[in-house]
Amino acid sequence: MVSDQEITVLLDGSGNCIEIEDGLVAIGSGGLYAQSAAIAMMDNDYLTAEDIARKAMHIAGDLCVYTNHTNTIEILIKEVSSTIHLKKPSLATIQLM
Repeated sequence: MVSDQEITVLLDGSGNCIEIEDGLVAIGSGGLYAQSAAIAMMDNDYLTAEDIARKAMHIAGDLCVYTNHTNTIEILIKEVSSTIHLKKPSLATIQLM
């Protein structure tokens, strides 16, 4: 799995790149358990992405004998520009008003 702030791609064993469209992917022996749990929690507006990931991994650890409760979670922070660029309205924009 490869991810940045804009896109997540799943690389399979044949070298195919599969773009993840719904923003949620899981890999490994307990991956389907974790993914199912995370999908169920996606509608909860009170949980952050980190909360969902931690809870889903805990559920996968409880269900899958090959998955334990030792996890490393990396959080990607999107940088937001603090500069605001204002554009002068064009003549066409002024005439439409």
